[in-house]
Amino acid sequence: MTRRLDSAHRDLRRRRLIKRLAWLVTIATFVFLAWGFVWEPGRLVQRDYTIALPHWPAQCDGLRVDVVADLHTGSPRNGVDKLDRVVAQLSASDSDVVILAGDYVILKVFLGRYVTPEVVAAPEAGILMPERTPQGIVDAVHMLRSQYPAHEATRRYAEGFSWDDTTNGQITLFKQILNGGKP
Repeated sequence: MTRRLDSAHRDLRRRRLIKRLAWLVTIATFVFLAWGFVWEPGRLVQRDYTIALPHWPAQCDGLRVDVVADLHTGSPRNGVDKLDRVVAQLSASDSDVVILAGDYVILKVFLGRYVTPEVVAAPEAGILMPERTPQGIVDAVHMLRSQYPAHEATRRYAEGFSWDDTTNGQITLFKQILNGGKP
């Protein structure tokens, strides 16, 4: 009889352990889902690094660079309002250069909304920036949001560009930076 009680007691302990583990897995899954879909997408992370580059031109010592990447505008909790916060933070920065590193918008994501990324370089595409300064960016975003251009005209204009042009432009810019501003 003692063996049956010991066996029953072990089975009861095993079931309790399995039940606790199931609850733990359920809670961990919920926490990770909340992190990935609610909290993390709404964060705006700013980190400061000091980088020592060999053969860096002396005139570039102390150069401050802001790098913006992975905005994923249009994903849940990541709308144009967050983009406005990024622009405001960039305009308040004392950096010398701003690098836009990619992943600005999303195409399709669960509960997301596509935000078009057309390039603005002519009046038919939208608002032209009067000046290329942090305050100029802030002013241009506010002007654009107050009077959106016709989507059809913007689409026609954007279809005249390619990723090759964009990539070549970035490579040229990076080479120019590395050469101390010389082409």
